[in-house]
This record gives sequence, structure tokens and C-alpha cells, in this order.
Amino acid sequence: MGILITELFSDLPDEINFLPACAVEVSKIIQDSGIEDDFADSFEIRIDLLAKYKKKCVGLCTKKFRKVQGYENLYEMKFKLKINIRIIFTFVNDHVVFLLCGFCEKKGNCDYDRALKLSLKRSKLLKRG
Repeated sequence: MGILITELFSDLPDEINFLPACAVEVSKIIQDSGIEDDFADSFEIRIDLLAKYKKKCVGLCTKKFRKVQGYENLYEMKFKLKINIRIIFTFVNDHVVFLLCGFCEKKGNCDYDRALKLSLKRSKLLKRG
């Protein structure tokens, strides 16, 4: 079902962009876990909300989005499925979204810290052009 995930990332609204590394990270998690269909449904809902409400979605849909504390302009998209998947994203000019990093959140795992550092680095690279 890897094609499904690829299609999800290639069929985003114009104001939603992704870094190829993020698509690879999310695809690997989804394929390894076998939750392609559940993820696809949840992903489409979140992308639609993000495209429609932009930053407002963080306050309107707290079970699906949150601001990352301690990091300027980093947000996360939350997926509570068989496994907890997160996609960290940022806004450019308050209306264009870039999906930066995907990871599986696990208790007692340092993936979250690593993903935040990687997202911050990728965000800085975006700003440089």
C-alpha cells in the first residue's frame, strides 16, 4: 500500500507542502505498522482542516493539532491510531504549511526530541531558501 501514502502526499492542497524526507518517514511508519487505510482517512481530515483554518485549527481541534511548546512556529499533527503518529509542521507567511518531520511517538523514547531537533533544522533550511 506504499502507493496510497505516496498519493496522499502528492494530492495536497496548494497551500500545504511537504519535505520529501517527511513523506519517506511517514510512509515507512505506516507501511511497517499496517494501518494504511486508517491513517489515510485521518490524514485527509487533518489536511482539510489545516487548509481551511490554517493556524486557527490548532485552537479549534486540540485533539488533532497542538503548538509545540518552547519552539517558535512549530506545530504537530496528532494521530492516535494503533500507534501514535506525529507530523511536525510549520507555517511560512502564516498561510503556507510545510510538513517537516514524521515520527512514531512512544513512551520513554527519544524520537520526540530527535524529531523536534530535525524539524527545527529543516525549518531553518526552508527560511534560507
